[in-house]
Amino acid sequence: MSVTLRTFAGTARHADQLDAPVHIGHLTDQHFGRVTPLAVQRAAVDRLNAARPDLVAITGDFVAHSLRYLDQLEEVVGAIDAPVFAVLGNHDHWTGPREVRAALRRVGVEVLDNAWTRITVRRQVLQIVGLDDAYTGNADAEAATRGLDPGVHPTVALSHIAEEADGLWRRGVPLVLAGHTHGGQVSLGSLHRWTVGAFAGHRYVHGLYGDRSADGAVYVSAGIGA
Repeated sequence: MSVTLRTFAGTARHADQLDAPVHIGHLTDQHFGRVTPLAVQRAAVDRLNAARPDLVAITGDFVAHSLRYLDQLEEVVGAIDAPVFAVLGNHDHWTGPREVRAALRRVGVEVLDNAWTRITVRRQVLQIVGLDDAYTGNADAEAATRGLDPGVHPTVALSHIAEEADGLWRRGVPLVLAGHTHGGQVSLGSLHRWTVGAFAGHRYVHGLYGDRSADGAVYVSAGIGA
């Protein structure tokens, strides 16, 4: 099992608002547990740290079906060499959201539950919006963006479910980072676009969607865990 690093540029609005580039690392769907080897989790963070991001976003599903591996979660996520912001995913809510949040906060992660915050990066203010998991009915875009002014400061949102990007774009958030679909789980030609897309109802399965020069874009990562 290998880890692939993908890179892409931000939106035209970010380019207009920023005086210097801001580098954001993105991890998702780590699913700490028996199925995903700890060596893969460590390798993903090593690759992330080598890229030297200014901050890191993690978009949910830290666990699979058990809380027995929270020590691994703390070890690996705690080794990230940058400020970390996170939202929860459906597996976190199914398994133990209070315990997952506590583990993340113990290693300095800021968990955004339908909330937003500011961070100063390279002497520039960046707004980070965190939307709680929509799959389990916990997302509240109105609460998450209340008081936000994306016209003043560059803004990025985190959401486990990519389809929530549509509503966030309407609220002025130009870039959303998401996960959940695991790149289609199994990719053979365009089969995953059918199984996870048409069959499971996901319009955004893997990669970059939307328009980075107009309304907004969403990037759906394949994630780390299985």
